[in-house]
Amino acid sequence: MIDNPEHLATIHPGDFSHVPDRDGRPGDCFLWIQRNGNQGNAAWGFRYRYSYAIPTPAAIAAIAEFSPHGVIEMGAGLGYWAHLMRLHGILVDAYDIEPSPIHNRYFVAQADRDIHPWTAVSVGTEAVLATADPAKTLFLCWPDTDGFASRALAAYRGDILCYVGECDVKWPATGDDEFRDTLDRDWTIVREVVIPQLKSAKDRLVIYHRNP
Repeated sequence: MIDNPEHLATIHPGDFSHVPDRDGRPGDCFLWIQRNGNQGNAAWGFRYRYSYAIPTPAAIAAIAEFSPHGVIEMGAGLGYWAHLMRLHGILVDAYDIEPSPIHNRYFVAQADRDIHPWTAVSVGTEAVLATADPAKTLFLCWPDTDGFASRALAAYRGDILCYVGECDVKWPATGDDEFRDTLDRDWTIVREVVIPQLKSAKDRLVIYHRNP
């Protein structure tokens, strides 16, 4: 089942309204992209301030539907997806190996832009999944290609995975081969949600259920 097939053409700035966080910053990434011109030129600025993928109300709602007991997000970065999930009422345990943008290798070049987390993100690696509540959904957004995704999936004891990343492309920029092989072998897609894509990205939200 694929939600929101109209894709970017019908997703307008303001879908999340003007949601301030605790620091009073705008919470509408669509508005940010609109104000910062061409998506290709804005891509890295967007990633530094928000996330590697663009969330939509349909994506957040789908995650909520499949996460009645909450979400464990690994590699949460600045916590933008976690921020929106929490605003939606989803209980989220968000982890990143380096939550602070001052020290995180993905954000250090932009530290002078007053960039900081959108919500609370705890320090943690995929090892926390070994003792986490298996009733919670695992959420991975643009996991790197360094093996992190497969390690997280191997450590996770639950049955629902929400994955935001590239699928069905020759050279995916997210995940690793073992991660994709495990999904093909042991998991079944139960929902796909189209999200807006930054220039050259081919990502979407895919929700998986572990095979019996």
